[in-house]
Amino acid sequence: MKYSKIKNVLLAIIPACVFYIYQEAQIRLRMIASINFRPLSYKLFNIFAPCLVGLIAFFLIAYAYQNRHTLVFISLFCGGLLVNLLYIVTEFGLFGLHMAAIEMSSASQIAYLLMGAYLAGFWVSLISYIVEKSKQRK
Repeated sequence: MKYSKIKNVLLAIIPACVFYIYQEAQIRLRMIASINFRPLSYKLFNIFAPCLVGLIAFFLIAYAYQNRHTLVFISLFCGGLLVNLLYIVTEFGLFGLHMAAIEMSSASQIAYLLMGAYLAGFWVSLISYIVEKSKQRK
């Protein structure tokens, strides 16, 4: 996992995309399950999707840790900021979702998971970058 600027841009965009896609998919599957009286796809989604999101967060943080002596902490900060802004915009209902649909979704927990992973990666990367720069000055 070599350092590149394209990967850093993707690192900043991925959490917001994961949050939005997860919420939209969960709300639509719940509506379909309530219409068809077949909740199996919704239940399977609620089992496997958080595992997949955790796996994505693990690989993103592994990339950040591998490149911790670079400026990757800027991408982690931007990614955390984007996920927070998207969460706020979603809670205000600017995407046309009703409050009941937003409240029945567990996407807020996914946002917290991603934000926690990005926050931990940000501090590890920032401290490692500062330590590396101080070693280079000596």
